[in-house]
Amino acid sequence: MISKNRWLIVEIASLLALLFNVAVVLLNYSSLPSAIPAHFSWNGVPSGLDDKSTLLDHLLVLAAAFTILSVIRFKSAIAWCRVIKLEWMILHGYLIWAIVQLHGLNPAFHNVLLTVILATALFALLRNAARRVDNLILIALVAQVALVIRGWEPVRKAHLLTHNTLGSTNIHVPTADLFLWTASSLILFFGTKMWAALAPPVFALSSERAAIWRGRLRWIRISTTILFLVLTVITLYRSGYNFN
Repeated sequence: MISKNRWLIVEIASLLALLFNVAVVLLNYSSLPSAIPAHFSWNGVPSGLDDKSTLLDHLLVLAAAFTILSVIRFKSAIAWCRVIKLEWMILHGYLIWAIVQLHGLNPAFHNVLLTVILATALFALLRNAARRVDNLILIALVAQVALVIRGWEPVRKAHLLTHNTLGSTNIHVPTADLFLWTASSLILFFGTKMWAALAPPVFALSSERAAIWRGRLRWIRISTTILFLVLTVITLYRSGYNFN
């Protein structure tokens, strides 16, 4: 258990990171060109430009995130909100700094971002031993979404290089499969969760019948999540995606 003094250090670090981001934008705003890098490839190379006023939008997002994560006072969520707030201020702050410097992101940035998100979620979920199976399935779902996010652009580009799809409706596009597997996995995961909560009161099930119902839905959730994760990996592999 982290002491109060250490949590205070985390809070101060988050506030300093926010103030640093505000200072970076305000001190450099007038000297920036009207168009600045706004979109980046997975490797951090700028792939699009936007008006420099988007930097102010970044600051609004940071301020909103800082405020929301600071006012949450659910006992079980306070610690995680503090951790997520610090991570957000630092990682988003690096993005703002890279934009202000008018160059690309470090090639490792997106990998670090995904690692931080997954590591935070993994640690939080596995602490709850009573719901460990459901939490592991949620981790599998998050892993699937992360794979699709990372693999979408390389798969799309590889497909365009090897197939001329312009004006054709007969060529199968792998990204359509990735979307289908991910959407199906998300719908079934959260659908079975919602149905497990709604079915007992709607159908006036006894506590014993409700437990059986939830157990069956859990197995549906487990099997379908694993199935669609495997299909996602197979689709990426067949499309020539490099998992390294």
